[in-house]
Amino acid sequence: MKNIFYALLFFAVISLFFIFKEKQKTQSVPEQNMVKNEKQIYVGAWVGGFWENQKLNISPLFNFQNTLGKKMAIANFYDGWEYLASPEFINNLNQISSHGWVPMVSSNPYFFAGCPGKKEDNLYQKIASGSCDQFLKEIADNLKSYNKPILLRFAWEMNLPQMYWSIPLLNSTNNDFKNAWIHFHNVLKNNGAINVQWVLSFNTTGQNTIPYKELYPGDGFVDWVALDGYNWGKTPFKNVFEQSYQELTSITAKPIMLSETNSVPNDYKATWLSQLLTELPDTFPQIKAIIFFNEDKSNLGEVDWRIEKSTNYINSVKSGLNNTIYSSEYSLPQ
Repeated sequence: MKNIFYALLFFAVISLFFIFKEKQKTQSVPEQNMVKNEKQIYVGAWVGGFWENQKLNISPLFNFQNTLGKKMAIANFYDGWEYLASPEFINNLNQISSHGWVPMVSSNPYFFAGCPGKKEDNLYQKIASGSCDQFLKEIADNLKSYNKPILLRFAWEMNLPQMYWSIPLLNSTNNDFKNAWIHFHNVLKNNGAINVQWVLSFNTTGQNTIPYKELYPGDGFVDWVALDGYNWGKTPFKNVFEQSYQELTSITAKPIMLSETNSVPNDYKATWLSQLLTELPDTFPQIKAIIFFNEDKSNLGEVDWRIEKSTNYINSVKSGLNNTIYSSEYSLPQ
């Protein structure tokens, strides 16, 4: 009887062993067939006509995607900060997200009834002091109600001297700006707007810009750091961003976004766009998102930035984006 028992036990153990091995084998097949690309660079755009006078028109961004054969992950647009507290703003955000885009609002501060002050007053100091807290809480409640990720690119390019929300033009100091950023961040966080992802966006460094380290509020108050940079002639892509990238990566390991980029239209633009998309992953590994600035501003005496202006430009971008590293689906990099 004992022999039969041990024989049955041995048979059961052997059977369980082979069942386990077969299960392990079948589970490992999908893993072996998966092509993993651990690095992702999210693509997005601001397209002229997408947002005008607080009215959303999705057609320009759809047309841009169709031209390039690539869905955008991030939809950038511009508006003043008082609109952040408007219920209508949430309706527009929901429309944007319904098409699979994560919205990024580039929002500039100024005095108004919700954050009152005189022209000669120090705006960033007032924000930091709590003078505008009721308005900031209204923003928090509004954005919290959206309940999906939103990228907030507040006071972008404040390191330039000519932006009317720049530090010197608002009679502020670098510390005033940092304190205002931290206070704004904390009011939103403490009031439940944890779906807001903070994008600190600088212009590329230059002779008259404020050094990034003097404006950086700290890693605890930033989700993305960002650079705006353009080719204004025939400057290679790497040269446009290299100094700024080194300056930024010396103060933080946060993911970097190129929050505005493009080239002036000339016989070098197609080459430059190709350089951007082929060189970026290896040359600047901390960059995790690129946002094309695609608008015709020639009616204002400025530049026609549109990629669709030339088939050469289109083909350079289409070819460059034909790479699995460029992602149409957004999630915050870890």
